[in-house]
Amino acid sequence: MVKLHRMLMVGMAFVIYFITHMLRSQNNVATSMMDDESSLSSTNTARKQRTTKVLIARTVSPSEYEHVVADVHRINSHHQEASSSAAASSPSSLASTYLAESMSQCNLLHNSSSTITPYSNGSKTFPNHVLCDPNNYNRNNQTIMGMEEENENNYLTVKADFLLLARNAEVANSMSNLLASTNSSSTSHEQCCDNVEIVDVSLGENTIKIWNWIQHLNEIRLYDYDYVWMIDGDIDLSSLNWHAFWQQVKLIRPKICQPAVIGNDKGAHGTSHSILNYYGDSRVLASEVAIIELMTPLFEVDTWLGYRDVIANQSQDLLNNLKKGGEDCFDLAWCHYAKFNMVGEQIWPPKKLGYRPSAPTYATLDYDATVGDNVGSNGGDNGDNGDNNNSSTTVAKKKPFEGHNSCVVLYQTPVVHMNKKSLGKGRNFRKGGTAVCKYFRENYRIHWAIKSVYEVFVAPA
Repeated sequence: MVKLHRMLMVGMAFVIYFITHMLRSQNNVATSMMDDESSLSSTNTARKQRTTKVLIARTVSPSEYEHVVADVHRINSHHQEASSSAAASSPSSLASTYLAESMSQCNLLHNSSSTITPYSNGSKTFPNHVLCDPNNYNRNNQTIMGMEEENENNYLTVKADFLLLARNAEVANSMSNLLASTNSSSTSHEQCCDNVEIVDVSLGENTIKIWNWIQHLNEIRLYDYDYVWMIDGDIDLSSLNWHAFWQQVKLIRPKICQPAVIGNDKGAHGTSHSILNYYGDSRVLASEVAIIELMTPLFEVDTWLGYRDVIANQSQDLLNNLKKGGEDCFDLAWCHYAKFNMVGEQIWPPKKLGYRPSAPTYATLDYDATVGDNVGSNGGDNGDNGDNNNSSTTVAKKKPFEGHNSCVVLYQTPVVHMNKKSLGKGRNFRKGGTAVCKYFRENYRIHWAIKSVYEVFVAPA
């Protein structure tokens, strides 16, 4: 009994100590947070959501490393300047400047006589209806979208780390030296490049992009991240409206998505897939599609890891062809996984890309979802936009975007593709691509559905 009594006393003492320690810790944390918050601007004080963490993985060739390093500095400067109380409240900060430039163009969206394009108006500050909706502001924390974070400063709340996959040792050394030289000359008190890891993939004797994603973007590396973003080295990430892009990602919450693609100049090549290029009607914000291409896919981490596990358990023939550089249909397959878990036949997207007044919009509480819209013999690529089809059948009411957030392209936050064509596409690449696509078609009934969409998301009328 004495022994039991002592054990109980020790146990009670430990519990009392633990509770006291936790209360002190919470008090210290709360005090620290209050001190930190008091030094931030009122905008940043009001934010509620924790930081969204994204790992940006980029495959980098010799002709790409300089602008990839420039992208690192640009994205890091967003977060560092926005995190600084002085910079956050300064009208000259990058975040304030970009947001002000975007907002100054909002009137053009509602002026039918105005022509607005990301080429003439600048893609990094290109406005859109979500960003410019006056209902997004001064609403006492109540939102028409049922969200609390769409008004946050995404220059502050989205924090990026970088994994740079250098194709050879020379590229790895060049990036390391360039990052070190620019960091040493920086006047910032923060180390600008502590969040950058450089890997020379030639040491693994395989420089194939997809294979290195599978090898390096694993559960251990992605622990504690919300998103992983694979971006080719010839994508100009600095051309993206960072705040507006993440605003729509947080709104729609796609499993996989990408910004629309544009070339360096009007008429220059963006992407070969028409439904993934910038769409000129500003009312069309996004669409759910059957393909998010390999150029710049953003994944929820759980979606990527799930798809990676599926691939790892496939036949050795498929894995060997991926090692050779085969990639055809790989980006269709991950959308089949995101929408249907790769079960059954991939359903053809039934609608043509275009504005439909009846399409879901972020401002509606619910909408009449329909089936049978605009389904043609080849899956809908030859149909109209769906409004004039009398065969539609109304089904249950749904919330906006519910069931339509598997693979989403965001049209009004385009990014520039410089199209450097640094990847050599030899015989093994083409042969492996054919074999990979054949495998997915035969085993998972993947379709080459690259011209039509499952649904479009539009601005309120």
